[in-house]
Amino acid sequence: MLLKIINKKSKIILIIIGLLSLIWFLIRVIPKPSRATYPCQRAVSPFASTFVIWIIGVFKGKYFVKKAKHSFAKANYWLVIVFVVASVFSFSLITLPLSTISASFNKSTHLEDFVPTDNPNTPIGNAKGIFPGRVIWCYNPNATNWNGITGKWNIDGKSGATSPNPEGNWFLEGNIIQSQVDFMISETICKLTNKNSDVLAWDAIFKYFNNTHQKGETGYKQGEKIAIKINLNNCVNHGSMDGASNISPQMVLGLLKQLVNKANVPATNITFYDVSRQIPSTIYNLCKQEFPDVKFVDQAGGDGRIKAVADVNNQINWSQELVLEPLANPSFKAYLPTCVSEADYIINFANLKGHSLAGISLCSKNMLGSFITPNSTGLQPPQAAGIHPYIAVKNSDGYNLRPMKSYNALVDLMGHKNLGGKILIFLVDGLFASPHQGAVLDYRYKWESTPFNGNWTSSLFASFDNVAIESVCLDFLRSEQIASEEMNEVSGNVDNYLHEAATANNPPSGVFYHPNGSTRLESLGVHEHWNNEEDKLYTRNLGTGNGIELVTIIHPWNPTSIGSVTGTESIIVFPNPASDMIRIKSSNPFKGNGRLEIYNVSGVLLYTEQITKDAYEFLHEINISEFKGTLILKISMKDYTYSKIVIRQ
Repeated sequence: MLLKIINKKSKIILIIIGLLSLIWFLIRVIPKPSRATYPCQRAVSPFASTFVIWIIGVFKGKYFVKKAKHSFAKANYWLVIVFVVASVFSFSLITLPLSTISASFNKSTHLEDFVPTDNPNTPIGNAKGIFPGRVIWCYNPNATNWNGITGKWNIDGKSGATSPNPEGNWFLEGNIIQSQVDFMISETICKLTNKNSDVLAWDAIFKYFNNTHQKGETGYKQGEKIAIKINLNNCVNHGSMDGASNISPQMVLGLLKQLVNKANVPATNITFYDVSRQIPSTIYNLCKQEFPDVKFVDQAGGDGRIKAVADVNNQINWSQELVLEPLANPSFKAYLPTCVSEADYIINFANLKGHSLAGISLCSKNMLGSFITPNSTGLQPPQAAGIHPYIAVKNSDGYNLRPMKSYNALVDLMGHKNLGGKILIFLVDGLFASPHQGAVLDYRYKWESTPFNGNWTSSLFASFDNVAIESVCLDFLRSEQIASEEMNEVSGNVDNYLHEAATANNPPSGVFYHPNGSTRLESLGVHEHWNNEEDKLYTRNLGTGNGIELVTIIHPWNPTSIGSVTGTESIIVFPNPASDMIRIKSSNPFKGNGRLEIYNVSGVLLYTEQITKDAYEFLHEINISEFKGTLILKISMKDYTYSKIVIRQ
């Protein structure tokens, strides 16, 4: 009897939850349909939808029972059977949604995606920068023009025929447009400093750093050295890069051109490095061709690269003894390389990535390639030092999840006076964001979240505030994980290190962070989550607090990048709009071979094939069912080019 009462109460509670969820969903989504993608709406939608099904089941079941009774009274037994079957099906919907709601409730309380423990727009820590807490996000879809195919050949899915793929890997010139990247870097540093020229922007950047490091308000001085940490996680030799995610060669060259030509830093005083990986020829040759004196330091050395050397007078001190890594040994000490210890400034140039162990890989994680741990076992520096167990935000890669309010070794690197303390500016290359650190990039990794909407991220982020820039990038990565099945590593206690770093002077863990001796670290920046995925506003944007200010530079896609009509020939595309097949009809005297291409509105090539027109009349069919939205059809022949907008319903 008691069990029946409990079950009855549970059903009533679930029904009430379903009704309230439906009301809430309608109130929020009807005025602004895009809110349907918000996490709160995604959480309540199963409750709301199953409640609607339950209501339908109740009323339809009663309706069919009533119809069955009327048919029985009239001796119409075939209809009786039909209505009885229909009523049984309808009443089955009553119990099915209840179990679905219950399952949805369990799922919603055990989400795998990262969910912040702090509310939106509740900043912690002290903001850094000329304009404190400012983060620049530059989005330029004209900078990327890759079709997402990394293989050397195109394969026809129907015939199996192969043809050369002119697109190649993502990092080749033409897939990334150098001039657009150069422009992105220029406008980003100008917006970060509120200056109207690159020269003035770099002068302000150096003066801000020197003024905050007891060197006076002075700019760059001749002879000073700059070390630039680039993310080359997937580079293990000096050959060409493959399709895996690394920093873009065009971003490296673009920054180098800025430093030499605008900041007046001699190339011989500039070093790009990653002491746990190797510098590929893709980057080395591109930069050396224009700036022969620039230096490159990596793990192996050789082929023009300088082998990284440990500075035994600059040991990294951890705020806790690192004892959880079974392969590490207390005798394995971590040292800064000489290219870092001898540098006057460091630029941290990271990638926009998810990570299987740390949840995300940004500027702080990028610093794991900034120290050397000499050992005889062949372990890479981070593992030999014993760091990995202390940055694990989930149970992954053989390591156990670290809870919120726990020590994180990244904070020691961020606060080290000769590492994080030397960083002039933080940059994140987001041209091709990656779902995880080892991903081989292809068309599947275009982002679905707003404003990318099925295209490459084509972004650059910049800030003086280490914590702020990573907080913003985390919000972007988390937003994409909500929108796309391809992004799935942003889970666990991802922002624990940001909470610890923002309040390093009094962290939630209670740890005494002191990588520089006995002195406790101060706040390393400001941490905050935006108000929502669509607006992307922080407290300084809203005027409600002293947290982050996200300044956006959003470029519209320029359709002239795929060509325009240069001929007057009569070409008809029908039907338009279309749901699957479109037909292209041309009536003109031109004959010969040409190419047919389909792009999306961001200029990304979706489909291409060679065509032959050998008669006055030309009719061709294309299946566009796998595409979506607004498409641009381009036909290129010897004598003319034709473009047409096609709507995929």
